[in-house]
Amino acid sequence: TIVSSSGTYRIDVVDLPDSIVCINLYDTYLDVTTNLISNSSYVFNLDATDVAARFEINFCTSVSTIIERDKAVFETFNIYPNPTNGRFVVELNSLAQQELSIQVVNNVGQLVIKSKLNAKKGIQTAEINLNDCSAGMYFVQITNEKGYTVSKRVIKIDR
Repeated sequence: TIVSSSGTYRIDVVDLPDSIVCINLYDTYLDVTTNLISNSSYVFNLDATDVAARFEINFCTSVSTIIERDKAVFETFNIYPNPTNGRFVVELNSLAQQELSIQVVNNVGQLVIKSKLNAKKGIQTAEINLNDCSAGMYFVQITNEKGYTVSKRVIKIDR
């Protein structure tokens, strides 16, 4: 499903049937996927300045769909502490030796941090410092050499 016109949209996620294991809202502008939780509501607005077809709603019908996409980059991806007062750790379990790009973007899509991680197979960590950034919501995006990207949200709070 592609949302492409201006307006206010509300998504009500009710009990999912067994055949649907997840619902994802994908923001094509920020390249961020949000997993919509069962029995929750989400509201977002689009106006004339937004990119056409900015949001996509995707339904996962099998667990293997999620696992195959995530394993394209690595097996696990964690951020802690979250929320953070500035410094946080990105931890991932790499399935192979690979060069990864780590980007942090703010809630309007501006790049605030970019770094590289030469990951070896196994658990890898990278410390990120948002001390010079204002409080708010940020997105950590990790991309491998093949262009596969996975992202997570991190919240920075004032000290």
